[in-house]
Amino acid sequence: MWRIMATSNHVNLVGQLIGRKKIHTDETEVTRDNITSIVNLAMNGDHAANRSQMEYLFKYERGLQPVIDREKTIRPEIKNVVIENHASEVVDFTVGYQAGNPINLVARSVNAELKHSDKRIVKVNEMLSEENKQAKDIELFRNFHIAGVGYLMVLPKDDMTATSPFDLLVLDPRNTFIVYSNDAYERPMVAVTYSVLQNGTKRVTAYTDDYVYEFGFDTANGTNGFNVVPNILRTIPIVEFAANNDYAGCFEKAIPLMDAINDINSNRVDDIEQFVQSILWLHNAELSDDAKEELKSGGGILQTKSVGNGSDAKVVYLTQTLNQNETQTYVDYLYKQILQICGVPSREKSTGGNTGSAMYLSNGYEQAESRAKAMESMYSRSMLKVVELILRICKLSVNVDSDVKELETRFIDIEFSRDRTYDLASRTNALATLINTGIEPLHAMRTVDLFNDVETVYHDSVSRIDKALFESKNEPENLVNVDSTNAGIDVTESTIGEEYAENNA
Repeated sequence: MWRIMATSNHVNLVGQLIGRKKIHTDETEVTRDNITSIVNLAMNGDHAANRSQMEYLFKYERGLQPVIDREKTIRPEIKNVVIENHASEVVDFTVGYQAGNPINLVARSVNAELKHSDKRIVKVNEMLSEENKQAKDIELFRNFHIAGVGYLMVLPKDDMTATSPFDLLVLDPRNTFIVYSNDAYERPMVAVTYSVLQNGTKRVTAYTDDYVYEFGFDTANGTNGFNVVPNILRTIPIVEFAANNDYAGCFEKAIPLMDAINDINSNRVDDIEQFVQSILWLHNAELSDDAKEELKSGGGILQTKSVGNGSDAKVVYLTQTLNQNETQTYVDYLYKQILQICGVPSREKSTGGNTGSAMYLSNGYEQAESRAKAMESMYSRSMLKVVELILRICKLSVNVDSDVKELETRFIDIEFSRDRTYDLASRTNALATLINTGIEPLHAMRTVDLFNDVETVYHDSVSRIDKALFESKNEPENLVNVDSTNAGIDVTESTIGEEYAENNA
């Protein structure tokens, strides 16, 4: 059960944190006459609900969590707040693992023709580098891993002398949304981004395929300052990104467990403090006023007198502490569940040995990798739309080379880079086996998933691979071989040089 307190710091989101809702419109066409009504309905409806949830998630990730408002009715003067910010831990790992290394554009095979390199794509990558794409990717990933959705906008650059003819902008998902058609195609009908002025008015910019609408909007006065200009790109320049189909943040499903850990640890600190400040119980005894003051000041000496009923006086501290071992076991269980739900590897030792494969499987990196693979397809689908926008702007620019203007998205693929050095011996042996059995080296390299930039590695290595395989067909020792050293390449004259082979014969 969701247990989120409705206070000045936290909105009431009980049962609502199940991902963001996709916004639709029943209108089949967006025109000057209905644009404001479409935007108004979306902004005050589904977007308002999404925005409140995103605002909560951003604050939660920064550490503003419900335990801050915990209530304690018994001995309320002893109330500690302990926050273990596992939400930030999950986001930092997920973003670092998936976007810590550059995400580049590479050549794609088209019509069964292998594309090993394309200088036009290299030029586009240079443009993206000028726009600091890697840093903006990290910002974008943080947005959609926290809020469930993120947005990139591509617009023509005013500075025509720059290498890049476009601006790549990361938009705040709390102030941006896209309205889709309410049919099976779910076509983007209008994209809206806005800023809130100091007087509370929203300055809205709405993009359709044909026009750009700009107007001010507030609840009291409605629309004002309406302006319309043609959209020179002839398509919506804002692209939506998400890590999953639920539009949910990476830690969202584990929030109840995170709240439970915060409550438990806060209560544990309270327990320690209450033990130190235990209540003194007097039975058949009474204290003088001087003795009470002495006790409050921490004098440590207490004198009592009987109440005179003939019974023995008793003075003891009332103490009851938590079982710390059992409590810690429960906290460890909750933390382990958080890591499993969020796809974050644990820091425990391998239970199946210390080989690379065993550690990779037992510590949860396989689960993290599988989630990253699923994210890749979602990101690539959106990023190719961004690439299409970039190529449209390149075609309109006078400073872009003509060969780049001829480039199409069907020639481009997205290449992700992550650490692939685990289980290195087995994977290099698999690569050698695939090549020796006649598999195209480029496909073999992609299969073993060992290199960050497969295209570059292939281009730099293909001549050496061909030499090792075909230089001397009558000498089997010259083949790429799986040897006892697990090196993956036979130590022969054809692979290491004549001089080295003679010295080590």
